Amino acid sequence: IDKEKIIEFIRMNLPTASLKSINEHFGSNTNQVYALFDPEKPGTIIQQIRNELVIAMKKEKASLAEIATATGFSQSYIKKIKVSDG
Repeated sequence: IDKEKIIEFIRMNLPTASLKSINEHFGSNTNQVYALFDPEKPGTIIQQIRNELVIAMKKEKASLAEIATATGFSQSYIKKIKVSDG
């Protein structure tokens, strides 16, 4: 089980990505995945990738509904994510 392959899987399945879906796809278990990402947590990685996509899509003026579909976040949560102009 390879960290880069897991990250690619997360990106390809972002709206539904979870520790459970990773384990089911790779035939891994929670301890293996946590060990691979240590000291970070798999959920934190998923959250970071989702946040990056929200910011990129907001900069592209995507609608809240489009962003919600792409990331799996609720529209109310997306509204709270700030995009810097820098």
